[in-house]
Amino acid sequence: MDDISDARNAQTGYVPNTAPYQDGGGGTAWGSAIVIIPWNMYLFYGDKSILQRHYTNMKKWIEYLDRQRRVLISQPRRYEGDVGGCTHRDQRSRLANGA
Repeated sequence: MDDISDARNAQTGYVPNTAPYQDGGGGTAWGSAIVIIPWNMYLFYGDKSILQRHYTNMKKWIEYLDRQRRVLISQPRRYEGDVGGCTHRDQRSRLANGA
C-alpha cells in the first residue's frame, strides 16, 4: 500500500497502473487498488487503522475519478480508453506533467 501511495500524484489524486510506475496499461481497476485493498483488509481483519492511514489517498482517487467522469461526459470524443480518461500511450506524459 505504501508503494501505491507513493506513486500517487498528491495534487490530482491520479494513481498509475503500477507502483512504482512502469509503462503499460490496465485501466481504472489497477488505480482503484488504493481503495479496494484497504477496504478489504479492514473487512478481513477488522482493523480500522489501515482505513485511517490511507483515507486521504482513497478520497483523492475517488475525487480524481469524479473529475474525469465529468470531462468524459462533457467531451466524450476527447478521450479513448478507460474511465480514468487516460490511454495507455499517454500515461507516461500524464505522470511527467503532474496529472
